[in-house]
Amino acid sequence: PSTFIALIGPYLKPFHIGESEYIFHEGEYADEMYFIKEGSVSIVLKEYNNFEFITIDKGYYFGEVDLLFGDTRKYTYMACTDLDLLALKKKDFNKIFFF
Repeated sequence: PSTFIALIGPYLKPFHIGESEYIFHEGEYADEMYFIKEGSVSIVLKEYNNFEFITIDKGYYFGEVDLLFGDTRKYTYMACTDLDLLALKKKDFNKIFFF
């Protein structure tokens, strides 16, 4: 909804990641969630030669579960294509959703 976009818009920071680059690794501190503006992302299993377990595309988001239910990343995410993301920092996430 437009009210949600108006609420979080000022907190979103755009950035670009190249194809096959990691966004974050399992076990790292979870300090952001991401919205996919362009491209696709996969959860990869590093121990199986970066096997693409799940892929998500433009218009979706990821990383929010780690912000809500823990301090570390549960999985490794890698860009399947050149990727344009919008990042929302944990401190801003908490301001918006938990006042």
